[in-house]
This record gives sequence, C-alpha cells and structure tokens, in this order.
Amino acid sequence: KWLYFLDISNYVELFIYISAVSFCAPPGREPDLTKWAVGSINICLTWINLIAFLKRLPTFGIYVAMLQSVIHTVIKVGLMLLFLIIAFGLSFYIILGHEVYFKNAGYSFLKVFDMLLGELDYIEVFLEPIENSKTLHPFSALALIVFCIFAVVMPIAAMNLIVGLAVGDIDKIERNAVLSRLKIQVQFIDQVENSLPYILRKKFYIKTEKKRQLALLTRLQNQIYYSEDSVEVEESNKADTQLRDLKECLTDQDKRYEYRIDKLATQMEKVTSQMDYLMKICSELRSKLNQISDRNNSI
Repeated sequence: KWLYFLDISNYVELFIYISAVSFCAPPGREPDLTKWAVGSINICLTWINLIAFLKRLPTFGIYVAMLQSVIHTVIKVGLMLLFLIIAFGLSFYIILGHEVYFKNAGYSFLKVFDMLLGELDYIEVFLEPIENSKTLHPFSALALIVFCIFAVVMPIAAMNLIVGLAVGDIDKIERNAVLSRLKIQVQFIDQVENSLPYILRKKFYIKTEKKRQLALLTRLQNQIYYSEDSVEVEESNKADTQLRDLKECLTDQDKRYEYRIDKLATQMEKVTSQMDYLMKICSELRSKLNQISDRNNSI
C-alpha cells in the first residue's frame, strides 16, 4: 500500500484530475486567465501520462523505457550543466549587460541555455554590438574569448557527452529487450492485481493443494510430451551424426585427392624441367656436330 504513495505518477494523475475538475467548475462560465494557465499544464501532463500508459503495451513499451532512461541520464548530467550555465551566464551578464538578451541574470541564464542547444547568434549578439561600439574595450575582446570557450565546452563537449550516454543506455535496453518487456508486463499485472478488491482476489485465488494438483498434471503432460519429443530428437540426432560422418569422409577423400593431384603436378613440373634440360643438351650436341662436320668438309 505504501508503494502507491511513493510513485510520482500517482501524484501527477491526481493533479490532472483536480486541475480538470477545477477548470470545468463551475459549469457554464468562461474560465479566467488562471484557469487557462492550469488547463494548459493539464493538457500537457495528460498527453505525457498517455505515453506512460503506452509503456505497458508490448510494442511501444521498450521505446517508452528508452525515453525514460535517456531522461534520467540527462537529469544526472544536468547538475554539471547547471554549473556551466551559471558560470557562462554570469560572465555574459557582466560583459554584455547592455544587450537585451543579458540585461538581467535570469535572461542571461535562459540565453546561455538557448545557446547550448545550438542557437549561438554570433552576428546579432556579439559582432554587431562590437561594430556599433555598444560593447566597449576591453569587454569586446573578452566577449569574443568567452564566446570561443563557450562554443567548445557547451555545444560540442557537453552535448556530445549527453548524446553518448543516451546511446549507451539505449544499447543496454536493446540488448535486454525481452527481459525489460517482461518486467514491464509483470509490473502492470502486479499493479492490476493489487488494485482489485479483496473479494475478487479471494475468489480467483488458487490454493496450494490445487497448485500441487495442477503441478502434477503439468509434470505428467510435460513427461508425455518430453518422451515423444525425445524420440524425435534422438532420431534427428542420429541423422545429423550420419550426415556429419558422411561429410567428414567426403572432406577426407577430397583432401587426399587434392594432395595426390598436387603431388602429380609437382612431379610433372620436375619432368618438364628435366625434358627442357635434355632438349638444351641435345641442341648443344647438334651444334657441336655441325661444327665438326663443317671443319672436316673444309679439309
């Protein structure tokens, strides 16, 4: 029972119900500005809560779990990013306090957060005030130096860190996709069972004796099916072993034939080399005999 009060989603649902009733009450009257503001928050949280319900479905549950893991990772890294946003925000507030974007500390923090997401606005925020002499020396050079440091640290290093951690979390969930889906389904069944009244749970509760009987029946069924399946498995295993033996015999014969062919090829190469050598000797002998016969004829 106490787990219900520890779950944040229950408080969100409670706020959705109360805000929806307060937005519609009293009926027949147009809501004021405060109710419209509460209604905007209500409709946003309602659609987010619908995504949380989709987590219990087998097809969409994994993707919702991925989204939750990425959000948890961003929240963990958010403390470090908060310190960096405060550091650069106060620095830009001191250097560029005459600009609209940095006229107070709150606007400066929001602008730094916007620049973290990629909207640097270099020409409008930094270059034009320097060219129009709104940002005076030495703040002009200091603004450019802080901007260069910010561009390296925040959009490049910090954002790539968040993306890398998020991708790592998604890889973990994809590897354990079946287990995570079963975990979600078990949690959903447990919540539904705990939400049922005690009378219904008692009616559908199976006693230990029935469980034992069902266990015996399932064991007998498994034994019967296992005996039938075991015969099929043994026959298939025998066929597989025979096929493996045939394949091994064929491979051995192929290796023997290849070895013999290679041996014959090497012998043929040796014979051809010897024949070439003999042909060279014969040609040399013919040339010498021709020379001798020529000398005798001259004499």
